Amino acid sequence: GMIPSALGSLSNLQVLNFASNQLSGPIPSSLGQLENLKTLYLTNNELGGAIPPQLGQLEQLEQLYLKHNNINERIPAELGQLSRLLELFLNDNRLNGVIPAELGKMRSLRLLFLNDNQLEGSIPPELGSLSNLDTLNLTGNQLTGTIPPEFGQLKRASWIGLSNNRLSGRIPSELGQLRRLWDLLLDHNNLEGTIPPELGKMTSL
Repeated sequence: GMIPSALGSLSNLQVLNFASNQLSGPIPSSLGQLENLKTLYLTNNELGGAIPPQLGQLEQLEQLYLKHNNINERIPAELGQLSRLLELFLNDNRLNGVIPAELGKMRSLRLLFLNDNQLEGSIPPELGSLSNLDTLNLTGNQLTGTIPPEFGQLKRASWIGLSNNRLSGRIPSELGQLRRLWDLLLDHNNLEGTIPPELGKMTSL
């Protein structure tokens, strides 16, 4: 069945975990009223519709897991207001439209998974401002344009996945600044030119 909107009245709730059930219907916008919520797990259900922009009001939220559902429409820019968010998993849905540049404001973010959706347009260079990011997974979308050279600022990144998109242009030499990187996935795109010698400085690869 559906998630009841009345749950939005649980003002002291800190963890809401409905993962791996058979829940359907939309995510109630009333969940944006859970002012003390730190963890929201709705993974592995049959939820559809849009991500409520009201979730951007959850100032205490640290973990947002909406992966493996049927959520569609666009990623709301309001999620960029989640200044304490550490982990964002929106992968394996049917999200479309562009990646909001506002996601670059989530400076506490460590894990960002947007893979296996229908996202399009260019990768916003603002994602290079995620100074605490460890893992970035954008694989399996319809992203176009070039790889932002601003990704060279992701000094704490250990895993970056951009494969299976429609990216073009050259590999930016700035990626050679990522000394902690273990995995860099760029396959199945339309990249061209030579491989920058600066990538040889990534000694963790």
